[in-house]
Amino acid sequence: MLAWIRTAADQDARGLHPRHWALAFAFLLAVLPTVCGVNQPPLKIVRRSGQQMSSSSELEPGGRWEHDSDEEALALEQADPPQVRLQQDDSVEALALAQERDVAAVSLQVAAPPAAAPPPPSPAGQSSSGAAAAMVAAGPRDYTVELLRTMPHADRPWTQGLEFASDGRLIETSGDYPRGSGSFVRVLNPTTGAVAQKVSEGMDGPDGHVFIEGISELDGRFFASTYEDHKAIEYDSNLKFVRSHDFPHIGWGLTHTPDRKSFIATNGSAYVMLLEPGSFKLLSATPATCMGKAVEGLNELEMVDDFLGHGPALLGNIMNTRLVLVLDPSTFACRGAFHLEGLEPSDANENFGFHVANGIAYNTQTRTFWVTGKNWVSMFEVRVSEDPKLATGQGALQMLSMHLSTSPVLVGR
Repeated sequence: MLAWIRTAADQDARGLHPRHWALAFAFLLAVLPTVCGVNQPPLKIVRRSGQQMSSSSELEPGGRWEHDSDEEALALEQADPPQVRLQQDDSVEALALAQERDVAAVSLQVAAPPAAAPPPPSPAGQSSSGAAAAMVAAGPRDYTVELLRTMPHADRPWTQGLEFASDGRLIETSGDYPRGSGSFVRVLNPTTGAVAQKVSEGMDGPDGHVFIEGISELDGRFFASTYEDHKAIEYDSNLKFVRSHDFPHIGWGLTHTPDRKSFIATNGSAYVMLLEPGSFKLLSATPATCMGKAVEGLNELEMVDDFLGHGPALLGNIMNTRLVLVLDPSTFACRGAFHLEGLEPSDANENFGFHVANGIAYNTQTRTFWVTGKNWVSMFEVRVSEDPKLATGQGALQMLSMHLSTSPVLVGR
């Protein structure tokens, strides 16, 4: 049984969405104590009400725990595998606890914050941050994508990160898939798509190559996260390996905050994490939300300092879709979405994590985006704009609504 799971993992551990692995992990948690004669340490769950500690309990694998006596809590408790509902202010502690066991084996849900009163009408000449707040209050918007140029995607890599450096170079990371092919960082010519530089220094791990994920430039250096290798790799401005850092998280997307004082990272759950530069310590974890639902699976991330004149925005590919979510980077509530349908021909395996859209890079000089995907044949330069005719829930928002139809509704306090 263990050999089968290892074989499946070797085939493509990174390509599948974490929910596909949840059952496998839950099964292992239940079976390994019996097979190996070792008792799993209990997972301690701390719950709060407001800012006051209310209760704590321990859950043995396959066991039960006391919970709030409402229908939803009971349904979560009786789920297979059991799930844990947590208040929003538990997010940092809960995420840390879950990662000690395995974040994919625990479903974290959060309470919705109290609804804010809508802001008064903004006067002419309002600040970009005020405009962004007004947009969120008005509800998510549809954005349209205009194709400007198609460029070859050299060697069709397993794209994990994509961004323009501050000097205009186009940087791409590729994970170690097919396994054994090796992870790497490379520089692409944004005019021709040709590979100008390729490095794999610092990517050796105890079991071979690490699986590189997102990449972000901060203070003139580049930092790349890894999937399950628990290390972040630092490069100088010329992509020369500097050193590795401890990275106590599962790595998916990586970018920086608008003020460039922290990293923003995702791990496949609905949580968006703020990380301290250098130590990569977890500072906060907040769910990405849209249409009253938590949005799981934000993958490659891109910070845009001024999105369509409305201030900073965090963009993220949603795993196993052609959707890109546009988020307020201060609250991680969505402002809107756009889709990449009609660019690269679709593939049936996209529902399983293969050939998925992944990679968003914003060119501040041209105010256009480069987008691509895992093993895509092409990269595309596109322009994103607002479309008032689609502001009532058509296009990408309609796709997003269908995608979120099976997601849990955020629980009120």
